[in-house]
Amino acid sequence: NTGLEVFAVDLLSEGLIYDSTFHISGSGCNLYLSDIFVHGDSLPAGHYQMDSVAREMTFLRGMDFEGNITGTYLLHINENKIQKIVLFTGGSMDIALENDIILLDFSLYTADSTFYHATYQGPATYR
Repeated sequence: NTGLEVFAVDLLSEGLIYDSTFHISGSGCNLYLSDIFVHGDSLPAGHYQMDSVAREMTFLRGMDFEGNITGTYLLHINENKIQKIVLFTGGSMDIALENDIILLDFSLYTADSTFYHATYQGPATYR
């Protein structure tokens, strides 16, 4: 009931691919943001802040509901098996758009204040 659209960002490192059934296979890291809140039908450029509520230009922190992971997290995958799940509890994301290219810059923190930085530059594929 927020009037906002909800997007997800799913990024795979080298070594990971989606198979024909959209399952991740291989070895590498998968950065996933399950809930990004915006007005409109695409992710606009700007600064997004991690939060625990649905407000415009925010995204949810990583949460574990009795084994159900949601929000912002990183999967370490080795030979098709999840080895480790890292939940992010704070941080931000900056989005820039240049023609048909999207640039994502993540600054993320775990509960123990470990800092993770990630970037993506390439096509934005919506499905």
